[in-house]
Formats: sequence, C-alpha cells, structure tokens
Amino acid sequence: MVIHTKIIVGISTQRGFLVIQNPWYLVTLASFAAANRPEAVPLLFKYALGKLEQAQSRFNIPVPEANHEKYLLAQRFRDAIFKGGIIGGYSRVYTLLSRINRHRD
Repeated sequence: MVIHTKIIVGISTQRGFLVIQNPWYLVTLASFAAANRPEAVPLLFKYALGKLEQAQSRFNIPVPEANHEKYLLAQRFRDAIFKGGIIGGYSRVYTLLSRINRHRD
C-alpha cells in the first residue's frame, strides 16, 4: 500500500518563521530509522529543504531569516534522529548521522 502525503507550506504566525506546517518528514525519518534505511535520510532532508527554499522564495523571505529557518529544519532532523535512538538503538542513529555528514554540500 502506498500512502501519498501532501506537503503543506505556510507562514507560522507565532514567531514569524516560515516553516513546513505538516511534520510528515519527521514521521518518515523515524520510519527510515526504525527500518534501518540510512540511505534514504539524505534524500528526505534534501527534499524537505528544497520545499522550504521554494516557500521562502515564494514569500520573499530575507536571507538571514531564511538561513535561520534552514538551520531550524536541520536541527529538527537531528533531534528526531537522536530521539529515534531510544526506540531503534543508537547504532542506527550513528549510521544515519554518518550518512547525513557524507552528503553535506
């Protein structure tokens, strides 16, 4: 069974940050971690980052704020990976983080 998810992008009025409102990518990340599929994590990060950049360009977000939002997205990914270690074991977390570090631009 294939489940298709829609990405909902909008403006958060709480802090003024442009964020991906639907955290589907964190659920997907946890699934990849639990299934021991580290090769999919960099692709997922690049996809979510690309969607964030598209939304930032659409709403003409200033560069410093845009960079901060990208940092927050990366931080959410790292947090989800570390928290996933509680469930899936930290050997998998190490594997996921090493894959992400290899794919840095």
